[in-house]
Amino acid sequence: ITILLFFLNNKIGEKTKFLGYTTTADLLNEGGFGYNIFLRILSPAIFISVISVTLYFFNFKFLITNIWLVAIWYSLLRIAVVIFFNRFGFLNKFLFIGVHLGSIFIAYLFYELSLSRGVEFILPENSNFRTEIWFIIFIYIYHLLNNLGNGDNDYYRKHEILKKRYLIYQKKFKKVLQKEFIENNFLNKTLFSIMIMEDINRPKTVRILEKILKAKTTGIMQINSDKHLDDVESVKLAQEKILTAYKKNKSGVYNYYDLLRSIAKSYNADDYYIGSIFEIFRIIDEKDSLYKQIEKKSKTKAESQEMSPEVIHTFIEGFQGILNKVGPLIETDNKEESKK
Repeated sequence: ITILLFFLNNKIGEKTKFLGYTTTADLLNEGGFGYNIFLRILSPAIFISVISVTLYFFNFKFLITNIWLVAIWYSLLRIAVVIFFNRFGFLNKFLFIGVHLGSIFIAYLFYELSLSRGVEFILPENSNFRTEIWFIIFIYIYHLLNNLGNGDNDYYRKHEILKKRYLIYQKKFKKVLQKEFIENNFLNKTLFSIMIMEDINRPKTVRILEKILKAKTTGIMQINSDKHLDDVESVKLAQEKILTAYKKNKSGVYNYYDLLRSIAKSYNADDYYIGSIFEIFRIIDEKDSLYKQIEKKSKTKAESQEMSPEVIHTFIEGFQGILNKVGPLIETDNKEESKK
């Protein structure tokens, strides 16, 4: 039941992102504070209520005993997943723990006051106005929390964590950086933005598991390879991939914003992934170069005046065509003039 609740809650969240839902993977998206709080606190209680009604219907009352414990197991599973994917540092720890304690408390109340006493204490009564009153209270609190928001503390904390990761990775992989990624600020920030995003999606614990399972994408940069790559090898190959996309797209775009989009898309075409790369780049780029115009190499005066062989050939052919058309007319005029 706990595992089913875990995946069902994730699926509901994915389908309700328009309401402001965010997962722990949405590190750069604050989302709707009220909606996320309500979803996480009430989901276990509502889920075990639906399960209990179903069990009462099929006369499996004995399975309902202490069903509120599902909320505890669910919270422990959430904490384990967050730690496994190395997301704990990005979380507001007091809020995270408080939400799970709240969900356990609400599930226990549901069980003691309703679920354990029979189906007649679960379903609402038409003659009882208490359900409507509490529904109105919940809507009020929901909107109140959404308007209060999550504050700026989480925003700045996440930014500081990303900046620290950039400095750590830059120091760790400095010796394997190509010349272009050392001298070119845009290429440097692009590489490390992708690196940070890939490490968030596939932290060290997951990469160890991928090595055991012999996954196709390996290393911190998640490079497709028939053999397992360590982090250093993946960074070397990623530089080649990024540099190729950089050279291919640079001449066809106006600013670095569009160039970054093209490079990120060549790495992973998912819209959320590309948007996250933009946010990470903006956070770690102290020069704020994302919206600057790309400097095009201008021609010298001599180069601009010089004609290529193809242009000269085209010009001569055009001139000969004009002579072929005008020539007979000039010859006719000369004959008529001689007759006169």
